[in-house]
Amino acid sequence: MENLTLSELRQKLKEEETKFRLGARTWVGVCTFLFLLNAVTNPGEWWAIYPFLGWGLGIFLSANKLRELRREVADQSHAYEKPDLSLEEASKQPTDEKLELEPLPRSLPEVAPPTLWNKKDFV
Repeated sequence: MENLTLSELRQKLKEEETKFRLGARTWVGVCTFLFLLNAVTNPGEWWAIYPFLGWGLGIFLSANKLRELRREVADQSHAYEKPDLSLEEASKQPTDEKLELEPLPRSLPEVAPPTLWNKKDFV
């Protein structure tokens, strides 16, 4: 994507969400109308499925674009402390974090063998 700051990405996400919601609501309304019109005028031939599928593909692609934008906003907001850094500027920032891993145990822990049932337990 473009080299945007976190605040610009959030603004773009908000605009894309608004566009997506409007498009999805319009799609549902128009497709409902077309199916009702199809049911009333020509119930034997279901032509309304074609605009439903074609427009639905566009809605699906818009949802995918929105999901990718949300992921980018989440990645950038978690990765960088300064909210107005671009991706290039933030990648040049030094980090002080060091990860320390615990060593794995050399053997499995001892597990007690299962106890056997006594006959009196079943009486």
